[in-house]
Amino acid sequence: AISIAIIPPTPGSLENPNKSTTHEGDSTRHVQGNLLAPAPTIKRRKSQFLKNRSPSFAASFSQIEEVPEIHIDVPPFYFPKNPEDLGIVDAVVEEKRIRSVFAQSATGELTIDPFLSICKSILGFPSFFGSPFLERVAGEGAAQVTLEQFLPFWEKYLKSKDPFERFFNLVRNPENNYIEPNDFVIYLSELAKYHPGLEFLSSTPEFQSSYIETVIARIFYKVNYFRNKKISLKELRESDVIEYFTKADEENDINDVIDYFSYEHFYVIYCKFWEFSWDTE
Repeated sequence: AISIAIIPPTPGSLENPNKSTTHEGDSTRHVQGNLLAPAPTIKRRKSQFLKNRSPSFAASFSQIEEVPEIHIDVPPFYFPKNPEDLGIVDAVVEEKRIRSVFAQSATGELTIDPFLSICKSILGFPSFFGSPFLERVAGEGAAQVTLEQFLPFWEKYLKSKDPFERFFNLVRNPENNYIEPNDFVIYLSELAKYHPGLEFLSSTPEFQSSYIETVIARIFYKVNYFRNKKISLKELRESDVIEYFTKADEENDINDVIDYFSYEHFYVIYCKFWEFSWDTE
């Protein structure tokens, strides 16, 4: 706790309003004027200060008596969280795990299957992020990635970041500081292609595309409260998007992931808009 002694102004205090004393060895501070705030320097002496004042003011000023000090105990009010509480992993440990995965490859390159262990087990992304993640690091259409390619990306966008900032940095266009609707398409396309509860959509590309569009619309409707089609990191932190992306990756029945991803919900929305559409578009 911090003990602060507030001393009322006395006649002599106006000569040096910045005067303050701190007693070493305890937490008591004696502060004149505004609490802990430096006051402007007043160069005039007391006689000059009183020179142009009325007699009654000068008389009342000279009668000021010293008042006992007032001690206020201010309890601690800021408790910073540990990095572990924020989901931030020790960077040294994480880098060792990443290097060990690459070391198991005879060529020093990882294809999509071994890369998934880094994507999901080490970095905590959904497994359907694997292929887009690899291409984000190694280039569009790439089928493998090297340690030399991966580490700079990890250091710039993922190292010592909490799960929200990692998700944000991976999904967004690196030229923007927000997530746009199109940024989700490549990741949700992987979900629609490989999730066991959505495999039937592969035979109906039109429905697959509409499903992806609907999921994105639901995300922005719930998360993007500024309605500018730009999800900020702050909005992402205050949402449950990452939680439901993880659930969509782990649940075999996509309809159990009610928020955002439920196919049953999509179908109801799709049919309702079909009824409203005069040209069936």
